[in-house]
Amino acid sequence: MTTTIRRAAKDPAEQRQEVIRRIQIGGVGLGLVLLLVALATLLTGEARQQAEVAKAQAQAAGVANPGTAPVAGPTDDPLAELGVERSVDANTAAAPVVPSRAPQLPATAPLTADPIVPDLQPDPDLKGASARR
Repeated sequence: MTTTIRRAAKDPAEQRQEVIRRIQIGGVGLGLVLLLVALATLLTGEARQQAEVAKAQAQAAGVANPGTAPVAGPTDDPLAELGVERSVDANTAAAPVVPSRAPQLPATAPLTADPIVPDLQPDPDLKGASARR
């Protein structure tokens, strides 16, 4: 069994106003979208022109790849390629790291199986409230 919802019949003047209002809203939305597309086109076109001018100026100045730093030559050190310097000279060998045992804690208080931190204990009033429910 299907049910249909019938709207109350509107007079033709109200229907015409509703249609005009919907057309106006759609027209404004469409106009805003076109305005945004035109603005984006202008901005990307300007950026593209500036990039072409900068590239032409760089090529005239003799820079092969504008925007990148010139590389002196290939190196075997990837950190040096990234501009990071080592804290130890590459010629000196670093001392090997020997794993040591973990430091021993002072035996001031015995550790229990269930340590309780006083600030983190549950509120006894809340325990009673949850038990009452």
